[in-house]
Amino acid sequence: MDALEDYVWPRATSELILLPVTGLECVGDRLLAESGFGFPKCPDYRREPPHPAETKDFLRFKLQDCEGPDVLVYSLDFGGHLRMIKRVQNLLGHYLIHGFRVRPEPNGDLDLEAMVAVFGSKGLRVVKISWGQGHFWELWRSGLWNMSDWIWDARWLEGNIALALGHNSVVLYDPVVGCILQEVPCTDRCTLSSACLIGDAWKELTIVAGAVSNQLLVWYPATALADNKPVAPDRRISGHVGIIFSMSYLESKGLLATASEDRSVRIWKVG
Repeated sequence: MDALEDYVWPRATSELILLPVTGLECVGDRLLAESGFGFPKCPDYRREPPHPAETKDFLRFKLQDCEGPDVLVYSLDFGGHLRMIKRVQNLLGHYLIHGFRVRPEPNGDLDLEAMVAVFGSKGLRVVKISWGQGHFWELWRSGLWNMSDWIWDARWLEGNIALALGHNSVVLYDPVVGCILQEVPCTDRCTLSSACLIGDAWKELTIVAGAVSNQLLVWYPATALADNKPVAPDRRISGHVGIIFSMSYLESKGLLATASEDRSVRIWKVG
């Protein structure tokens, strides 16, 4: 496509949501979204049901009556129509949802089933779901686990989950047994405003921690000589003049994007 050519992207559908959506994640042909704030008795807005055709499922996390997060499952047909097909209430109890991560499958197939880690504040829960053909079933739900600190990021490492916690530490959690396998703090126990976990195995895991000092701290939990032995930051990256609220990593190019309250988005080559 010519860079100078005007192009209008096709829009399949739109929906008015009275709650601010704070996160989005694509999972195959599905979209996961969560809202970060609750307001009393906010009515749902939904479109008319779609023509009975092949559908794609959408999963949205939101709040109901300020009591806790609900899961709303939407289907989307190829005509761009939305229809809510399932509501799962109070998935995290009184915790507000911050994000969710879908466990990668070896064959990359998420069309029928998915294992989803849902986290927010200090709470974590794993849910196994089955979806497709306009239906939704919850096959299994773990207990609600309470961490010692705020959870800023989560990442599946094979069958376990790594969690980046609010004062610059990382825990490796077994979601089946419900126990901490390892916990490693950083020598700089600063308060974080965001974090990003990178890697698919514990031995290669990297954390990029957004400190309230406006720095990015890069360190490697697996280099700890013993459990609970602090690890020093490998790199400190400066540039933002405001708190770093969000970050995203592009693995194929080794690029990290960060967004700050200084109203800038920066791209870093971190490898």
